Amino acid sequence: MSVNYCPSCGEAIEAAHVNVKEGVALCPACKRLFPLSEIVASSRPIDEVLSEAPRGCRVREWGNEIVVCASMRSVTAFLGSVFAAGFWNGIVSIFVLLAAASLYTHLIGPLPDWFPAPDSDEPMSLGMTLFMCIFLIPFVCIGAMLAFTVLLSVAGKVVVRIGSHEAEARSGVGVLSLRRRFDPTRVQRVNIEDSKTRSSDQSREAIVIHTDDTVQFGSGLPDGRREWMRAVLQVLLVPGFERQRDDVLSNVPQAF
Repeated sequence: MSVNYCPSCGEAIEAAHVNVKEGVALCPACKRLFPLSEIVASSRPIDEVLSEAPRGCRVREWGNEIVVCASMRSVTAFLGSVFAAGFWNGIVSIFVLLAAASLYTHLIGPLPDWFPAPDSDEPMSLGMTLFMCIFLIPFVCIGAMLAFTVLLSVAGKVVVRIGSHEAEARSGVGVLSLRRRFDPTRVQRVNIEDSKTRSSDQSREAIVIHTDDTVQFGSGLPDGRREWMRAVLQVLLVPGFERQRDDVLSNVPQAF
């Protein structure tokens, strides 16, 4: 069962200090009262999470920015995504080759001997070929997305750049990244919540930064790296974590 922790000092809040009826909780350490929506649910105290960065995680300074990075690399995710992508694309490729072979025959001429198309006694008509090409588009797109998940499990990263007045969260591989900008001066809290996206009818957890709006990312991170990144962003962006923030920044190199 998750333990509640103070969003200001990070100390544990026992059930006796939680008033569910009024929707508030009192931190016995800093003597502050918080709405339950701001209480951080976690399996470990924030100091313990920050004590050692998981492999593939780091905090750096780049000019006037602080950069928090966590790798999406995972052997388990890689094996699962390779199987799914190989199975799906292996089946779809048969139909793609059939359509390509028929299209080549109708528009150019006889197939070269080296073309890896399955033998067919009755070639498709041009109309049927065009229909199959259009029909296969969503299946090819799904296959491309599955192949991209393989790439993410090998070289994917979640990078958060924090400047004085502007911040950005980026997830993906190189230029194939999704970027979300937010104002670091208006962050209210950083939580781990159920993602808006679902996998196999099950919600996935993601890091959610609450400002005037919400910024969600990190659903592809392994649990340990996601928890670490949430803790780092909490102390860097939310007021009240001065002690933990000093500890984090004291270990930051001055450049990459």
